[in-house]
Amino acid sequence: MPTYNFRHKDTGDIIESFLTISAREAFLAEHPEYEQVILDAPAVGDPAALGYQKPPTDFMKYVRDPIIARNRGRKARTEAPREI
Repeated sequence: MPTYNFRHKDTGDIIESFLTISAREAFLAEHPEYEQVILDAPAVGDPAALGYQKPPTDFMKYVRDPIIARNRGRKARTEAPREI
């Protein structure tokens, strides 16, 4: 369910409500003194907008995949490297 913000037309007070779409419509019909306002953008996790991109296919084919193939079945080193 989305969160909606409503502003009182006379006083300017803003309330925040967690409603279904049909409940929002019912609230606005029952309370004509309120109007819906948008205060911020909805939280949408668009990977491109967040900066996440799929690696290029050449990188996947010639760098990542050979590293995975060479190290398949090996245990990860859990100890700190020794100083020389």
